[in-house]
Order: sequence, then C-alpha cells, then structure tokens
Amino acid sequence: MDFRIVAATNRDLDVLVQAGEFGADLYQRLAILRIVVPPLRDRAEDLPELVEHLIERFYREEPAATHRVVRIAPTALAALARYPWPGNVRELRNVVFQALVRKLAGDELLLSDLPEHVVRGGPEHAAPALFDRTGLAELIDRGAMNLRAVRDQLERTALELALARANGSPARAARLLGEVGRGASRDPGGTVRAMMRRHHLG
Repeated sequence: MDFRIVAATNRDLDVLVQAGEFGADLYQRLAILRIVVPPLRDRAEDLPELVEHLIERFYREEPAATHRVVRIAPTALAALARYPWPGNVRELRNVVFQALVRKLAGDELLLSDLPEHVVRGGPEHAAPALFDRTGLAELIDRGAMNLRAVRDQLERTALELALARANGSPARAARLLGEVGRGASRDPGGTVRAMMRRHHLG
C-alpha cells in the first residue's frame, strides 16, 4: 500500500518525547516534514485574510442565508487583533460564524456584532466608561434624575461625533454607530437621518 499520514497537534511533541509521554519512534516516523504554525495570537497580521476566508466559507456552507456581509469594519478587526485567542483559529471561526448568524442588516461586520468578551479583549482592554456612575448616583439620591434626558444626551453626542467623522454622511455615520445606528432598515443611513431630525441636527 502507498499512503501518506498528515498529523496535527497543538502540543509540543519535542517536549513530550523528552518527558517520555510520546513515543520517540512514532514521532520520527511522523516528523519527516514539519510545518510549525504559530498560534493565532502571534500572527495578527493574518486576521484580515482569515476573516475574509471565514465569511466566504460561512456563505458556502449556508447557501440559504439571505443576508450577506462582504467586509469587516476596521474597529471590529482591531478588536479581533487585541483578543488573545486561547481557542486559536477554531475560536475565530466560531466568533465570525456567530456574528454572521446574528447579523440582520448592513453589509459590514461591525464591532457591535462581535461577542462582548472579544470586544473587551481581556481585563487590560476593558471598554471605556461611557457615563459617570458617581454622578448618576448623586442625581438619583437627590431625586433629580431624568433618564430620558440622559439617554437623549448620550444619543445626540454619539450622533454628532459619528457625523463629524463621516463628514456628514448618514450612511457612513451609521456604520460607525453600529447596531443602533443601522436599525433594521435596508437603507443604512435611514435610521441616522431619523435621529438627526429628532435631535434637530443638520
């Protein structure tokens, strides 16, 4: 018989052989040609191509999917690059597939589409605080809290910042605002235009 064996492992076989936990003879029979692939955390430069491949693979495996994503936002890609990927490429596949299953609108995979633990990237990459908890507690204790006004202020500020960075384009601002900015509309700028009218912007 003429055949070849292709074997893969995430263990250091040299160390295991030295420790007597893996047969040296079997190792020598397998190790004719060795290809060492560094863990994903050590090759973040491969992420754009890997994510593109996984998006294409998802739609090949799910031909009935009616919604299509064609690219990933730079902010989402940066979050993937910060994450340490303890589960390596398999975990990346699961994260991308999960985000695509949940995606309802827009042709770009956004930061808001990613799982929270990936966005956090670990304790050292905790998301910045978006409000002053002490100040809110003081307002509540004084009976001066107006949740609608606080929510409207946050929404207006985020909208102004996104529009400034998008040079006034509602469609581009929607991409920056993520899930809430896009809403469920087929027009990615439709929700942002409605928000602009509500806040008397533009």
